[in-house]
Amino acid sequence: MRVVYSDVPPIKRIPGAKSLIELFNENIEKADEVIIASGYGSQGGIEKLGELVEASCLKHIVVVLGMYGIEGIPENIYNISRRINSIWMKDNIGEIRLVKSLKYHGKVYVFIKDDKPFAAIIGSHNMSALAIDANNRRQYELSCFTDDGIECDEIYEHVRGLIDEPISFNIQDMTDINIIREKNHKLDNVEFVSKVSELEVQKTKDSLVNIKFELPLKVPGMPNTSQEFMGSNINKCYAKGRENKRTGAIKERGWWETEVIVGTGITNDINYPEKDTPFIAITDDGWQLTMHASGDHKKNFESHYDLKILGYWLKGRLVAAGIVSPVDSPSKDLEKIVDKPGQYDLCKGVITYQKLLDYGKTTLTLQKTSIQKEDREGNLRDVWLLSFLPN
Repeated sequence: MRVVYSDVPPIKRIPGAKSLIELFNENIEKADEVIIASGYGSQGGIEKLGELVEASCLKHIVVVLGMYGIEGIPENIYNISRRINSIWMKDNIGEIRLVKSLKYHGKVYVFIKDDKPFAAIIGSHNMSALAIDANNRRQYELSCFTDDGIECDEIYEHVRGLIDEPISFNIQDMTDINIIREKNHKLDNVEFVSKVSELEVQKTKDSLVNIKFELPLKVPGMPNTSQEFMGSNINKCYAKGRENKRTGAIKERGWWETEVIVGTGITNDINYPEKDTPFIAITDDGWQLTMHASGDHKKNFESHYDLKILGYWLKGRLVAAGIVSPVDSPSKDLEKIVDKPGQYDLCKGVITYQKLLDYGKTTLTLQKTSIQKEDREGNLRDVWLLSFLPN
């Protein structure tokens, strides 16, 4: 066996030693099958593994996550795991499973060729170590690598025993799992936004009246429409950039730029918010925003003061849940498009109907309350509950 060190200063790297990532990359290229059992993962680690598998010649891949079945699983890890699992199962190459009958805290990587295990890594490196990020950059792990035939066979038999029921189940079959909702920190310290207590959120819910609207989020792949909805609505950032009239230069729109366009079937309702009249929205996750309806037929549902605030709240929820990722350049993100159904699902920042289904909500829920509150200018405003909580 050889020791697998980490590369975390100020501990000096051992000369000639290889990191987990280096050894993993070397051996996945030689393998036609890989089995991984890890206590925990991370969004970045699972995404990285998906990329490595896509670029490899693997015929089979199984990942077993050992702690989430009993402890509960963070929302972003759950969503990325389900997405990768769906891809692997559709391509008939593998799956992601969760241990249900106990807490499994092992960290094992086995590489197989022609049904024979030829290398294995075992130690303290969780699968999150496959992608270095802010959460593990300062965390030192230690493991061992072996290519000894007897040791590899023994480790292989161990991980094979984790794959069968009732030890573990495919993640898509785990209907009773506790999903831990991720907090959206994008609104932290944003001007014109304030955090409210759980008590105030509950007070708002207790004051609901019988006026409720479901505002569809119009995105690519939306059923029963021929429109693409790219470059508008919550994907407005993908529209043509703003032109500098003096220089003629085009500046791309920021990814957080967001609007929700509401149809007249909703806005013509007498109970819908009045045009250009601000109202206070208390969100299901504890934020206070000021909103308004504007434009022809009150079609623009927007955040008051700053149009990006709605994006910080709405897109921020999807980012925290691991559904999409912010992009610096929307135009470069569109370079991933291929001419086939679901083409926009390949783009990191494009919000599609399938991604909303993966999240668990395709509409914004707007409900009126009997409460009124003063806004920043001292004006008494109606209070509405705004919800984007997954079903």
